[in-house]
Amino acid sequence: MLAILTASAAWAHHPHDPIERVDLSSGPGPAGVILASRLPNQNWRPYDVMRSEDGGVSWAPSFTGLDNASDMSDLDVSPEFDADGVAMVTTLEEGAWVSVDFGRSWEHVLDDVPLGSGAVVHDGLGPVLLAAQIGGALLRSEDLGATWDTVTAPALVGSLSGSGARAAYSVGSVYYWSDDAGTTWDSADVGVDIAAVDIAPGARAAATVQGVYLAEGSGSFSLTAIRGPMTTVAVSPAWAQGDRVVIATGNAVGAFVSEDGGATMDVGLIRIPPSEQATIHYYTLRMSRGFGTDRTVLASRFEGLFRSGDAGHTWMEFDTRPPALLTAIALSPRYADDHTLLVGSYDSGVWSSTDGGDTFEVKNTTLPRASAYDIQFTASSDGTLVSSMALRDKVIGGTAPFDEWSQLGNNTIGYPTRLRVSPNWADDGVALLGMRTPGIFRTSDFGATWVSVTPQLPPISDIAFDEDARVVLTGHVSGRLGRSTDGGQTFASVPPFAPTPVEPVLIDRCPGTFLIGTGLGVYTSSDGVTFVQETDPRLSGVVHEVACGPDGTRFVAMRAGGLFRLEPSGPGWVEVGAGMVEDGPPAEIVVSPTFDRDHTVFAAVDQWLYRSTDGGDRYRRVGIAPIRYEEDAQAVDSTSSTLTFDSGESVGAALSLEAGDTVEILVRGIGLDWLGATGGGTAQVELDGSVVDTVDTSGPVAYQQVLWSVRGLPDEAHRLVITCLSGTITFDAFDVWPYLPPPPPDDTGTETGGPPETGTPPTDTGSTTTDTDPTTTDDGNPPPPPESDGGCHCASATRGSAGVARVPLALLFWRRRRRSG
Repeated sequence: MLAILTASAAWAHHPHDPIERVDLSSGPGPAGVILASRLPNQNWRPYDVMRSEDGGVSWAPSFTGLDNASDMSDLDVSPEFDADGVAMVTTLEEGAWVSVDFGRSWEHVLDDVPLGSGAVVHDGLGPVLLAAQIGGALLRSEDLGATWDTVTAPALVGSLSGSGARAAYSVGSVYYWSDDAGTTWDSADVGVDIAAVDIAPGARAAATVQGVYLAEGSGSFSLTAIRGPMTTVAVSPAWAQGDRVVIATGNAVGAFVSEDGGATMDVGLIRIPPSEQATIHYYTLRMSRGFGTDRTVLASRFEGLFRSGDAGHTWMEFDTRPPALLTAIALSPRYADDHTLLVGSYDSGVWSSTDGGDTFEVKNTTLPRASAYDIQFTASSDGTLVSSMALRDKVIGGTAPFDEWSQLGNNTIGYPTRLRVSPNWADDGVALLGMRTPGIFRTSDFGATWVSVTPQLPPISDIAFDEDARVVLTGHVSGRLGRSTDGGQTFASVPPFAPTPVEPVLIDRCPGTFLIGTGLGVYTSSDGVTFVQETDPRLSGVVHEVACGPDGTRFVAMRAGGLFRLEPSGPGWVEVGAGMVEDGPPAEIVVSPTFDRDHTVFAAVDQWLYRSTDGGDRYRRVGIAPIRYEEDAQAVDSTSSTLTFDSGESVGAALSLEAGDTVEILVRGIGLDWLGATGGGTAQVELDGSVVDTVDTSGPVAYQQVLWSVRGLPDEAHRLVITCLSGTITFDAFDVWPYLPPPPPDDTGTETGGPPETGTPPTDTGSTTTDTDPTTTDDGNPPPPPESDGGCHCASATRGSAGVARVPLALLFWRRRRRSG
C-alpha cells in the first residue's frame, strides 16, 4: 500500500490529521504495529482507527467489525502485543471492542456501557482488560470481555494506564495503582488534580497543572524538574533496569524530557505550532513496549501524530491520512463513448483519464490549490463537457481536455465538503456548495456569483437534488438532515426520524427517491419528509457511503466492512466488492451515467482507485498517475532554519535550501521523482542509508524539472535524504510511483462492458506540470512492479481479509487458555 511521508515543519498549512489516541507495540521493525484513532468530526468522513505495520510509514484503515456509532474514548494494546496481538478500544456510549489479531479486526465485547479510559495489562496468564465506566466504577475482565467484574474502587475514574502487570488510574488528586493486574489497589494523594497517569516497574508518574509528580519504588510523590501545566506523561517501561526516562507534554512547546528520573529536563521541540482551532493540543503520549532499546515514543496531537526515535529529543510527523487521499471521482455524462473521468485528491491535485482509468495525466497546470474537495461533470447547452471543482475558498472550472482551470465567480469562505450541480445545469446554472462551517453557498448563474443561503451549520457531509432540481436534501456530520423545496434557495432542518448518532449522513439521488446512509443504517425517502428504513440486518450499522445508478441500482458501503448492491429487479441486497473491500470501505462510489451500456462503477479507498465493469460485482485497482506530494502537503521534514516559501498551495518553487540544509522523506512505493527548479546548486542524495547520487541543478532557470529519479524499488518503506552541498536547491514536489497488483487470474470470470482490463501498470502519459520526463524503460513505461502476492491480497496482514471469521475463534482460544490455566 502506498503511504505517506513522515513529517512536516512549521509550514503545515492547516491541521488535517488530528489524532486523539495512539498506541504501539515495539518500535520500528517487523513488530512495529501502531494503532491510531482520529479526533471525531475533524474529517467529515473519517475512519475510526488507522493501522500501520511498518512503524508509521504506511497506514491502512482498521475497520472490520468496528461498527461503533459513538466516539472512541481510549485505545490500548497489550503489554505482550507482539506475541498475543490483543488491543482494545472503548467508546463513549457502546462499550468496548477487542482485537486479537494485531488490530486487523474487532469484536464487540461490552455492549451499551458508556466508557471512558481503558487499558490492557497482563497477569502472567494472559491479557487483562480494564475499562472505566463514565460516572461508574472500574471494570475488569480476565477472559477478553466475555465476563466483567467490578473493581472495588471509587467512581469517576480519570486517566487510566498500564504497563506489564501494573496499572494506575486517578480520581481527582488521588493516584491509584495496582501491581497485580488490577486485582488489588493502593492509593496516594498527590495534592493537586491529576490530568494523566503512567506506571512502570519501579516508578509512578502523574501529570498535573504544577508539573510532573514522580514516586519511585514504595516512596511518596514529589514534584520533578518538569514544571508547569502538563497534560500527558510517560515513564520508561525499563525503569527497573536503570532507564530513568520521564517524558511529558504541556500544550504548546513540545516534549519535556528527563533522563535522570526527573532531576533535570530538556525540551524536545515539535515544530508545528499549535492551531487556533483547538484549546487542547496533546491527547496521548505512548512509549514503545521496547522503549528501553528502541527509544520510540509517539505523541498524538490536534495537529497530527508525531514520533521520536531518540526518547523525545527530536520529532517528526506521520500522516495517517495520505495527502494523496482520493476525494472525488467525476465521470463524463457520455462515459460509455468517451471513457473520460477526473479524479481529485487531497493535496496532490487532479488527474484525468480518457481510457476509463487505465492511464492518467496530472492536470495541475493553473490549479491554484493542491486539494480538490469535490468535482462535478456536466455538459453545457452546446454539448461541451464542463467540470467544476471545489477548492478552499473558491470554485474553479474547466472544459475538455481540462488543461486549464479558472475561477468561477467570487470567493467562498473556508473549506468545502461537497459540490453538487443541478440536473438542469445547462438551463438553470444552479449548483450548491457545502462547507465545513459556513453552511451552503448557491449559484444560479453558472458559477459567476456564489451566495450564502444558510446560517452557520455543522459541516455538510452530502448534498443531493431530486430529478426536477426542486427538492434538495443535505446531510450533516452531526447526523442531521436539511431540506429545501425551492432548488436550494432556502433550507429547513428535517425533524429527526430516528436517533441521530454523530455520524455523517450520506445521500444520493435514485430515480424517484433519495438513498440515505446514517449512523443507524440505510433509509429511503421520496420527498425528504417521510423515511423508510431498509430492513436487511447487514445494513443496520454505520454507513460509510451510498451511491445510486441511473437505473436505480443502489450501493451501500458499511463502516465495519461490506459493500452491498440492490438491483431494481433483484430479490434483495447482495454483498459485492471482491478485489476491493479488503482494503477498506470505499469512501467514494460513482456509478456511470451510461451504466446501462458500460456497467461501470468506480470507487476509491484512501489513495486507491478501483473500477468494476460487471455492474459492481468485482473490482480491480486501476492505474493512476504517480502520487504527487507537494512541498506544503506535510510531505517533508527539513532540518533547515533558512527556508523560503511561496504563498500558494500547489505548484511552485516553494521550498529552497542552502548549503548544509537537509530534507528527509519517508514513503512507500516502487519509484521516486524529485521535482524542483534548475538554476541552483548541488545536492547529495541518500536512499535507504546509502549515498546514491550527487545532483547538479545549475543551468537556465526552469521550474518543475525532474532533478532526480529512481525506479524498480521494492514495495516497502524507503527513506530519502537530500542534502544541499552548495548554492541553493529547491523542492516543488515529490512524485511517488505506487505499486499496482497484477490483474486477477482468468478463472475469476470475464467482465463485460467498458474498456478492456489489460492489467498493465499505469503509464506516465505526460504531466502538464513537469517539463522533463522521468526515467523510463525502452518502451516508455516505468519499470514493472516486483511480483508479490499475485493480487490476491493474501500476503498483506494490513488488509485482514479473513478477520471476521477469525475473531470469535481467537477469543475462544484465549478464554479457554485462561480457564485451563
